[in-house]
Amino acid sequence: MNYFDKFKDVKSVIRYGGSQTHHVLSVVIPTYKKPVSLKRAIESVLQQKNKSLDFNIVVVENYEGNVSDVISMLTQIENPNCTEIVYYQNEKNIGMHPNWNRAFELANADYALMVHTDDFLLPQCFYGVEQAIKGDLPAVILNRMSLRTHNDLSYKNVAKEQERQLKKEIQKVSFYKENCKDVIIGAVPVAPTGFLIKKSVFISSGGYNTKSHTWPADLEYAFNLIDKDILYYCSQPLVVKTEGDGNDGSNLKSTVPLVINDNDVFYDVAKKNNILFANQIIGMRMAAISKVFGIDYDTYLSGVFPKCYLNKVWLIMYKIIRKIYIKKLENR
Repeated sequence: MNYFDKFKDVKSVIRYGGSQTHHVLSVVIPTYKKPVSLKRAIESVLQQKNKSLDFNIVVVENYEGNVSDVISMLTQIENPNCTEIVYYQNEKNIGMHPNWNRAFELANADYALMVHTDDFLLPQCFYGVEQAIKGDLPAVILNRMSLRTHNDLSYKNVAKEQERQLKKEIQKVSFYKENCKDVIIGAVPVAPTGFLIKKSVFISSGGYNTKSHTWPADLEYAFNLIDKDILYYCSQPLVVKTEGDGNDGSNLKSTVPLVINDNDVFYDVAKKNNILFANQIIGMRMAAISKVFGIDYDTYLSGVFPKCYLNKVWLIMYKIIRKIYIKKLENR
C-alpha cells in the first residue's frame, strides 16, 4: 500500500531556507503553527553534544495561514554551526498522518529522525543515532526509555537528566530487536518522536496508514516493521515526550473511546497474530494512574512492581472502565 499518493498534488513550499543538500540524517519535524514549542524542539537538535553527525533539519508546516511568526522565530534562533534548516508549508492542511509522511518524503538524507513539535531530544541523542547509522540498522525506536513531562517531579527529572548528559562523556548505546509481545503489553512506546528509519525503507514501506481507523497509525506501523524483522530499540533515555497536545498515549479520555470496540484487531500483521486492539490499552496505563496520585511512575513504581503485574492490574481496571463507559453511551 502506498499512502503518499493521496496528497501528491498538494505542494510543500519553502518558506525559510533554501533547497536542501544531501545529508546522512534529516531531523524531520511535522508541525501545526506552534512557534514556541517548535523553537524548543529545534534548539534541542542544534544543541546536541555529538557534533560529528552530518545532518539538517526539515520542518513541515501543515497550517495554511500566515506563518510570519514562525519565520521570525527561525531567523532569530541561535545556529552557531550554520546547520541547514528548511521550513516547508503545505499549500493546504493534509492531516496529521499524511504530514508525517510528507516530512519523511521531503528529507534529502539516508536516514530520517522524526521529532514532534511538542517533544525534544536529550543532549546525547545523536550518539545513539550515529551508532545506529554506523550499524546499518533499518529502523530504530529511540524513545523506549523516553522521559515524560506530566507533573512537577517529572520536569525536575528531565532537567537532571539533561544536566547529566551535558556533563557526562560519550555513552555507548545498545540496540535490541523489537517484538510484538513487548509492544502490545505497553512496555515499549512507539510514538513517532525518536523514530529513526532509513528513508529508502520508509518510502518502500508505503508510509503511515492515512486511512480512517480506530487504532494509532504509529503502532500499526511498528507492527509492520516487526513483521519484517527490521525494528530495533535502544537502551538509553534519549528523548523527552511532553503532553503538548493533551494526549501522550496515557490519557484516559482519549484512549478509552479508542478501545470501545475491543473486537477489532490490527489488520495484516496483528490480525495474523490474533492481537486484540483492546490489549493496547494495557500499557498506556500506569502513567495515567500515577498522575491521579501526583507521583512519577517511572521513578517510584517501575523498580518495585514488574510491569507484567501492573499490566494485569490495569487490564482488570480497563474492563471495569469499559463497562462504565459503554453504559454511559447507552444512556445518551
